[in-house]
Amino acid sequence: MTGTQTEKETALAPGERLATLARNSFSAEPERQAIQFEGRWITYAEIGKVAMRVAELVRQATDDRRAPVGFAPRNHPTAIAALMGLVIETRNIRMMYVYQSGEALAKNAERIKVSVMVAAEADFTPELVERLRALGLAGIMLTADGAELVPGLERATCPTDPEAPKDPTFEMLTSGTTGAAKLWPLTYELLEDRFVSGNSVFGAEALSKLPPTLLCYPLCNISGLYTAVPAMVTGMRVLLQQKFSLEGWLEWVKEYQPPNLYLPPVGIKMLLDADVPKEMLGPATHCRSGMTTVPVELQVAFREKYGIPIVLSYGATEFGGVVVQMEEEDAQKWGDAKLGSTGRAYGAAKVRVTHPETGEELPANTEGLLEVMVPSIRDGWSRTSDIARIDEDGFVYILGRSDGAIMRGGFKILPETVESALIQHPDVRGAAVVGVADERLGEVPGALIELHDTAGEVTASDLEAHVRRLIPSTHVPAVWKFTDQIPRTPSLKVSRAEVKDILSVG
Repeated sequence: MTGTQTEKETALAPGERLATLARNSFSAEPERQAIQFEGRWITYAEIGKVAMRVAELVRQATDDRRAPVGFAPRNHPTAIAALMGLVIETRNIRMMYVYQSGEALAKNAERIKVSVMVAAEADFTPELVERLRALGLAGIMLTADGAELVPGLERATCPTDPEAPKDPTFEMLTSGTTGAAKLWPLTYELLEDRFVSGNSVFGAEALSKLPPTLLCYPLCNISGLYTAVPAMVTGMRVLLQQKFSLEGWLEWVKEYQPPNLYLPPVGIKMLLDADVPKEMLGPATHCRSGMTTVPVELQVAFREKYGIPIVLSYGATEFGGVVVQMEEEDAQKWGDAKLGSTGRAYGAAKVRVTHPETGEELPANTEGLLEVMVPSIRDGWSRTSDIARIDEDGFVYILGRSDGAIMRGGFKILPETVESALIQHPDVRGAAVVGVADERLGEVPGALIELHDTAGEVTASDLEAHVRRLIPSTHVPAVWKFTDQIPRTPSLKVSRAEVKDILSVG
């Protein structure tokens, strides 16, 4: 690279390099395949048309480029196109979980202080539109093949959040690894440096010949973001699913024979339960998995049936993605000696285990709280809520959560979030929520309810309808029981062990 080129790139405004890559991806070979969805390939030209339309609409909605845009995407091609349009406009994007009621979406939009909301047309219910109008927000609705301003929400009149980032940023909702869920900033430059630069050197022609990347994670999730944006700006192809399904995953494997597989933990069990024959997995040499721990027994059963190891990884939004990973070479070298390990520190990340109370770093093979340092994200150590140990060779073993978080498939659920919603019901005196074992998802939320003495006839269906208005559908309890008194410890804290015993009895 010449000195002149370096100076030009240095002079680019924050976020402009990623925006330029996005614009160029739609003009270079516009008829090449971009996204396969429900059996049809959609071209880069089609995605680019919607992206540029969204870019135009967001300019109409607000003149303030810092004004945060709330993005509540469903897994649909127009949502990926909208995301790219916002990138092209170098906007601050605050991700929102879409699978909740209009009332809950409106409360979320108000809480995170966005000026514009982008969502599917069907998600702009009359209740949501009325509330957004009262808040002074603008709305952009995504149709089957385009985008339009929501009638009545054409222009944002609310003040811009004074704490909005000065430089273009993705703000992702964390899942509770380092405490209560919160918006966490990830700059455009960080995403471009870590997930785009390494791929773009191969060129669009080479990337277009690779098997398409399977995208089945929610687009509002960091895994969804880190799959969609790099793929679109580097010319990779994407096979998009609305959500993970074993049938869709097997179709992807059968048609494209990917050399490396990925399955969420719930998918591993689904594959084994379905007794899928070994030959259907093609030439793959390993299967990656993450988000939650995978029981050793499941890893052994998978390897025995399919002849390939499961290699694990660990990461979080707060760390910019994966920070611990089992490399395929390590899995082959160590074999059963490191079975159950998530691997070693990945990239520039550092990890250690500390005493929960004193913060003292603990010696090898001692259980404590996992702490992570990622220099490109922040200075110093970040304490997680994960109980772990690190062996003498640096391999990390995740043993559980110190905060009682519930792992429902790939979703982390803090019990306090569900309990807070439950006790807002006028007839609920107290609520205790814990994880209950589930064969398919690993865990589901279970709720033990204590009603007021004056309460009338209240059913689980009544409470389910109540909480669906306030929290995402993934957080809604799947197991319900009522009690005269929630068991408590001598210090009057909820005895979660006793609650779990009560809810685990059929």
